[in-house]
Amino acid sequence: MTRAPRPEIAPPRLDSAVASALERECRRVYSRYVTEVVEAFNLCPWAKRARLDGRVRPEVMLDQEPTPAQILERIEQAFVAPDGAARPSGADPDSATRPNGADPGSAIRPNGADPGSATRPNSADPGSAIRIDIVLILLPRLVWDRRSFHHFVERVRTGHAEIHRHREHGGPPTWAMADFHPDAKPDTQNANRLVAFLRRSPDPTIQVVRRQALDEVRGEEQQGTVFASPDLLNLADLAKLPPSPEPLHERVAAANLSTVERVGIEHVAAVLDAIRADRDHAYTRVLGSA
Repeated sequence: MTRAPRPEIAPPRLDSAVASALERECRRVYSRYVTEVVEAFNLCPWAKRARLDGRVRPEVMLDQEPTPAQILERIEQAFVAPDGAARPSGADPDSATRPNGADPGSAIRPNGADPGSATRPNSADPGSAIRIDIVLILLPRLVWDRRSFHHFVERVRTGHAEIHRHREHGGPPTWAMADFHPDAKPDTQNANRLVAFLRRSPDPTIQVVRRQALDEVRGEEQQGTVFASPDLLNLADLAKLPPSPEPLHERVAAANLSTVERVGIEHVAAVLDAIRADRDHAYTRVLGSA
């Protein structure tokens, strides 16, 4: 596989203090990508709702060259981990790692409320059962370029399908996967060509979605409810979407292209570049102490 250039140099093994610091920074910069890009530009109509409901679970893996088996094991553990409901992804334990202790979630919490309360439905007890629908495998030390990472995720996807076939005796795999990578050029020739650019997460990331959740979203979409909340999708853009029966993902991609054309590709690129620069600076500082 082709290795991607990285701004930091670190030994293969990290001591526990450095590893913990790197994981905190990885979660912090990914949180910036979610709130400042995915949610700010309304790139996914259900992302914010899933995060605030506590149904998203980010997992950081510090392997430089993981195997598909390692990734699949971590995904399975994340979906069934008993503490999945206890720490919704919106509840942020890492504020101490931010400049001036700034909290990117503060803007969405009323009057400085408890950081966890806004992420739990109806102020539910933190230990109440919440189904994890999305697992994010964040790979801050991965050494592969975008093309190599894409092929690797295909191997992970194939491995999952094979395991599922043996376990369930047929039927579609229980997870859907998408790869995100920081190295992608902007391309607005059409909606599909823009997708890779909008998936410029600060670190290589595998997004894993429970197919049951996707089926539920599609069911809502068929009933006309999935785009109901104006804070989840720009309704002006929705009016420009192709009519049904276009698949939901194609209409979302079309809405995203409309959004980027409206706000300007340079503006979106500047936000992504700022997050990546933050990531590079933070990782260099952390790994420089290794």
